[in-house]
Amino acid sequence: IWTKQQPKPLEDLIVLRDRMEKTSKKPRHPKAPKKYKKVTLVTPDTSEVSAMANSLYNYNEFLTKHCLALNVTDNELYDIAKAIAGNRTSKQDDEEDIIASLDFSGVQLRRIFSRGDLNKHGRFYNGWWQSVPSIYRQHITIDGYKTSEVDYSNMSLRVVYALQGIERDVDDDLYDIGLDNWLGGDDPRRKLIKVFVNALMNDETGNYKLKKTELRTLGLTHEELLALVLKTHEPIADQLTAGIGMKATYLDSQIAELVMRTMQEDGIVALPIHDSFIMRQGCAGDLEEAMRRAFYDEFQSDIPIKQEVIIERI
Repeated sequence: IWTKQQPKPLEDLIVLRDRMEKTSKKPRHPKAPKKYKKVTLVTPDTSEVSAMANSLYNYNEFLTKHCLALNVTDNELYDIAKAIAGNRTSKQDDEEDIIASLDFSGVQLRRIFSRGDLNKHGRFYNGWWQSVPSIYRQHITIDGYKTSEVDYSNMSLRVVYALQGIERDVDDDLYDIGLDNWLGGDDPRRKLIKVFVNALMNDETGNYKLKKTELRTLGLTHEELLALVLKTHEPIADQLTAGIGMKATYLDSQIAELVMRTMQEDGIVALPIHDSFIMRQGCAGDLEEAMRRAFYDEFQSDIPIKQEVIIERI
């Protein structure tokens, strides 16, 4: 059942957050990591914020004209709910905005900035499709039509290289750190390396580590993994450990906005999942071109694009 929503008011669309250290009656051990809680700040009333809000209001109005649904069985819906519940404790910062629940009325986006800075983070949140585990995204429909997902490859690392003016070959897999018997994009270790690299870029305390079971899968200790990543990306190693993650995320959010607006001009819905987009099957070529052009316009550099393989349910 679908009904047209009224677009959310402009003042609700741009969110500025910061974090505060949690206090405790018990003294904190000197080696214990600090704990923080998020706080929402008053969003500045500036022309920049007004422009972002108006742009997002326009896109939300566009989204509310389309039926965004999920074609799954009751059992699959139950599995999705369990997966979402299991993820609630594993995410931090603004990521929890995409895993709180699977509420199909959540079709309008908000843009969320962090650390009290409108140049940090800025990704789009609150679309229900962002909560769906990747294995089930193939069953998302737009106006009753099947969909495809198109993804930027190595997005955050390529942003950092581009910021340093360093050109990387479009065919380079930047998560290949030289492990034995590497299988490329299909290697099960690649996801762990991606998680580690992205966490490293956002780890201001230097405390992040993969789980012991994950390190065993890689066949490395934490120290060996860190050294290998920094050696592989020696030209940007200092940036990877300097908290550049939120700046890089802000830039990929700018690119995402450009992609969404470009597709909107052609009447095509592009549902953002940070560095990937979901759209009607048959529109992938237009979306891939828009994604390549948006990245090139920002950095004068190319980036690989991949379309997720659609697996039909038997």
